[in-house]
Amino acid sequence: MIRSTGIHLMTESRRTTPRFMALLGLLFAAAPVIQSQTKPSDVFFGAPSELQIAEETAKLTSIGQEVGKNFLSPHSIVAKDVVLRGWLTCAADPDTKNPNWICPGAVVPNKDIIGIADMHYELMVDYDFINSTYGANAGVLNGAMLPGDGPHTWEAQATPIPMKNPLAKTVSGIDINSFWLPYGNMPNFHVELNAWHPDSSHHGCQWPLPGTPVLCSAHNFEGRGRAPAGWIEKDYGSVEPNSSHNWWPFDPDNPDGLFITEGTTVPKNLQIGNYVEMKGTLWQDISHATGVPPAQYCWNEAPFQNHGGWLELHPVDSIRRVSAPGLSPYDAPGESARQGMKRIIAVALCSDANGNSGGTVTDGSTVVCPDSTQIPTSLVPHMLPELTDGRFTDSFLLSQSEVVLTHHIQVDSKRPDCVDITARLAPGVKSAHFKATYVVWWTPPAPPAIMNQPANNVVSLNQNARFAVTASGSAPLTYQWHRNGMVISGATSPNYATPPVTPFDLGAQFAVVVSNSVGSVTSSAATIIGQMSATVSTTGPKSPVTDTITVTSGGMPLAGVTVTSGNSTFVTNASGVVVMTHTGCVKWNGPVPKVGDTKISPNTPVPCNWTGTASKAGYQTINFSLP
Repeated sequence: MIRSTGIHLMTESRRTTPRFMALLGLLFAAAPVIQSQTKPSDVFFGAPSELQIAEETAKLTSIGQEVGKNFLSPHSIVAKDVVLRGWLTCAADPDTKNPNWICPGAVVPNKDIIGIADMHYELMVDYDFINSTYGANAGVLNGAMLPGDGPHTWEAQATPIPMKNPLAKTVSGIDINSFWLPYGNMPNFHVELNAWHPDSSHHGCQWPLPGTPVLCSAHNFEGRGRAPAGWIEKDYGSVEPNSSHNWWPFDPDNPDGLFITEGTTVPKNLQIGNYVEMKGTLWQDISHATGVPPAQYCWNEAPFQNHGGWLELHPVDSIRRVSAPGLSPYDAPGESARQGMKRIIAVALCSDANGNSGGTVTDGSTVVCPDSTQIPTSLVPHMLPELTDGRFTDSFLLSQSEVVLTHHIQVDSKRPDCVDITARLAPGVKSAHFKATYVVWWTPPAPPAIMNQPANNVVSLNQNARFAVTASGSAPLTYQWHRNGMVISGATSPNYATPPVTPFDLGAQFAVVVSNSVGSVTSSAATIIGQMSATVSTTGPKSPVTDTITVTSGGMPLAGVTVTSGNSTFVTNASGVVVMTHTGCVKWNGPVPKVGDTKISPNTPVPCNWTGTASKAGYQTINFSLP
């Protein structure tokens, strides 16, 4: 049954006719439900004085206890108007008897609903949205405080939500660690929508029972009268005559009023895997663990009193479905990993003053894989450095030896597509606390690409030619070098050095094939070019002048080298030598006279200003001149 206070107001009008009401009913049945302008955050926080009396009377010393008229403690408010986005997973509270929000395998009690306290949602937070929304500009979280815990909730010892800081390995804005306490129910972020109860459902008990703890059901409430305008009634299960009905600011199952098919009246209810935006009050709930004495519960010991609970949106003011960046890591882990959606893994370790874990853990080690199968994938894991939360980590753990704390994030040694997250306290360590967040995502393997091609090698005989390539692509990359198209045995690294070069190697071309699981790419070919040198000795100094040119490579004489000077061409002999004679010039000592110099006469000899080149197939051509 869904009933709106808007219709209530219309039925009280004297001018309303049955025919008009029938038409109005059809209109409301076909129109989307509009979320009320009265936000739950404006009406569900009780006055501090009223809550103090209720808590003292009922001996409710736990921070954040809902009391009386389904009030929430304002002392537990961290920040209002907080916006989160993420994927819906499931609900933790089967008492709602809402089949859309029961975790798989949860047991639904066979009992009537006395009065629903609130509707529970679970959100897998989108890290990229948090990072882009709060990373550079803290917004509503600037100056936000964690309530902490004093003897009573109204004496809370506030702890600031820190801006990003060096201890958290960040610089500015709000760190991802700011969104949960150590004992939080990660990877889900808890969200609750409070129900408004117009009438009371005491069932024979009073609220609160004067002088004694409240013994009646937590779902018994004092009536608050008519719900705010625009709110709707929706009950789950049967409602007994003297129990409280449940009113909501929007339909909990279909908050944005969508239909399966446009033009129909079949609602398109929220489903696991939907990507939603939620706005509401960031609020600190208490730990619901039982049977653990607070003195032994290591997140309730100094200096972290009452941080064994979690942060949640409570109440949520609005919910709407928005365009998703990808599939849910909860609902479709494999496909989500292929789409690059980030996963957040929070680890909180602690031990109490006696060295006991106190109901939590001292070993948070886990292996995170892209999907739940045991079959390795080709996906490539990526990870942020460990984000240590300085609010809830004893400083000595960050500086002392690994005997106290072992922690790292790295690619798993057994499966290269998985990530190994290890965080472990040494057995028996006392009063130790450690909290960190890890962010992991995957990308499809990238094909190899050549970033820097091998270059030609100019090398003397008897020296090694050396080639190198730089490639990108998903690891592991493999390399295979080729000479003139033929595989070189054992040449399987990014760098290759040839044996000592012989004349036979000159002009040979070398290329490398780079491969990975996706494909392969072949580099351009690089060539070995011989390097030679020439020495010139001269006799003279007067005409005729004789020049002896000796050409070598790596200390070996080169025969058959063509030596050219002007219009004259010579070829070196077997000893790499060629002799050239010049007439009509002298080997000049001192400054060479210039034309127009008064010291020059028609009989002044011409200096032998002679140059030449030496060239041979497979070698680099060189230039030389008289010494």
